[in-house]
Amino acid sequence: MGKLNNEKVTLVTEAQAKKGVILIAKPLPSCVKCKLYKVCMGNLRPYARYEVVKVRRISHVCPLTGSPMRVAIVRELPVKVAIASHKAVEGAIVSYSPPNCNVGNCKYRELCFPKALRRRDKGVVKDILDITINCPEGRDLKVILFLPLGR
Repeated sequence: MGKLNNEKVTLVTEAQAKKGVILIAKPLPSCVKCKLYKVCMGNLRPYARYEVVKVRRISHVCPLTGSPMRVAIVRELPVKVAIASHKAVEGAIVSYSPPNCNVGNCKYRELCFPKALRRRDKGVVKDILDITINCPEGRDLKVILFLPLGR
């Protein structure tokens, strides 16, 4: 467990407490003040997708919702992102750098600016996807699966 395989211990709802369940980390503003924040949402990258790898027997009650929460090990999943073609080398460690783009209604915007990534996040190019991007600004882009290396 650790940064190399992107596994983390966190809290999940009873409904999510099954091996193989995919969840998206969406912390509520009120979560930050919670005493369980560091072991719950504070441990995860906001808007990143995680897969439940193992569920432990230990449970807690969420102080904010009153819902039962289970301790689980989750693995961060790669983020689909468009990057400059010259950086798209499978296995390479690259730094995410969003393009300087002013096309607000571009159909590729979510690929160029994924919510789960911040400027200079480092990660591994896990795969190069066969998705064609016709960038309205003429950029030569490839869509990759980017696995962040901790934060």
